[in-house]
Amino acid sequence: MFINEKDFKPLTKKPESGNPYFNRKPEGYSPCIQGNPLDKGLNVLANCVGWAIGRFNFETQEGSCRYMGTMNAENFYANAYKWGLETGQEPKVGAIICWSKGKPAYATDGAGHVAIVEQINSDGSLLLSESGYKSYIFRTRKVTNSNKNWGAGSTYHFQGFIYNPHIVKVTDPVARNEEVNQLRILKDTLRVRAGAGLDADILQLAKVGIYNDLESIDVDGYTWHKIAENNWVADVKDYVELLPKVEFKVGDIVTVKQPIVKYKITEIADNVASIIPITELENLKKD
Repeated sequence: MFINEKDFKPLTKKPESGNPYFNRKPEGYSPCIQGNPLDKGLNVLANCVGWAIGRFNFETQEGSCRYMGTMNAENFYANAYKWGLETGQEPKVGAIICWSKGKPAYATDGAGHVAIVEQINSDGSLLLSESGYKSYIFRTRKVTNSNKNWGAGSTYHFQGFIYNPHIVKVTDPVARNEEVNQLRILKDTLRVRAGAGLDADILQLAKVGIYNDLESIDVDGYTWHKIAENNWVADVKDYVELLPKVEFKVGDIVTVKQPIVKYKITEIADNVASIIPITELENLKKD
């Protein structure tokens, strides 16, 4: 399941007992160790890793914990690529925030910490949800980046964020650019979907305007156009106008081989260019 990031709902209360994303296999989906202290209804808690893996995968609603494997928290960030996950330094809702403790991969000096970004506030602060091994089963807290470490103490080191691919940003219109393929959405009732096809999740209705046309594919009787990552629209009559890139424009200099002669485009009509040799053009100027 994919959702628009604007529709992401922060989780501020502990999930109900028995939620499979926070229970170990085979009863649940989680690969994580048993929590300590133990919550019998959510048996990977208390543990920051068990919480982060469960919460991150809960948003997919795929019936499994397909993203991230059981490991120390400080190893999450470096291993995210193994699950095809993008990372970065800017917060996004639903992302895992990662800290190392001491030297990464050396558990003897600390295992690090992970939490989930539930909300980004207007002042730039974050609302996190988290759990702590041998500490608390669940809590939320507000953090700022005033210490450049997202509120963590000096023994912890902020690494970055792991972004949830099922929480999607819907792109906005862009300026006209004749050097790339684009399209114009003419009506604000066209649906933006997370993939090509009528079965793909609907993210929102598109805004009227121009978008880059990154890729196209025929599915379910429509030609679908990719306007951003996980953003697709159908080429519906009277809803979409294609704006192919302009290969040449008046004033461009082109080279024609055999023999090699440079020409200047003087006119374009019906996608046919009229050209004149540069030498002839220079002679005309002298006359």
